Amino acid sequence: MEDNTFSEHQNANRHANESANSAIKGALFINGGAAVSILGFLERFSSEQMPSVSSALLFFSWGVVAAVLTSASSYFTNFFLAEHIGDRSIRSRRLNIGFHILSVLLLILSIVLFLGGVYAVRSALLYFG
Repeated sequence: MEDNTFSEHQNANRHANESANSAIKGALFINGGAAVSILGFLERFSSEQMPSVSSALLFFSWGVVAAVLTSASSYFTNFFLAEHIGDRSIRSRRLNIGFHILSVLLLILSIVLFLGGVYAVRSALLYFG
């Protein structure tokens, strides 16, 4: 019975990691794609629109940075989980939980930065276009 529970736990953990990786990639792609799109259309914006467009580019760029930091934090989450399984230390578990929380917050930040960039582009198009 215990082996079955362990197997279910491993399976659930694997699926959780796959979902987290997909979310991180999604945050990276939406911010990176938006930044590239802005750069591709840069010459079509007027000089009045440039402050909002440059703000959007900054939002998207910082969103990429947040997504990359999420990936690094996710690595440390898994590293300290593996260390905790090996030695059962409180330090490893606390670091695991801390990096897990940091990963979630950075992913949320990446999405918020994307939305800020979208709003900045919207402002450039509506108010100055």
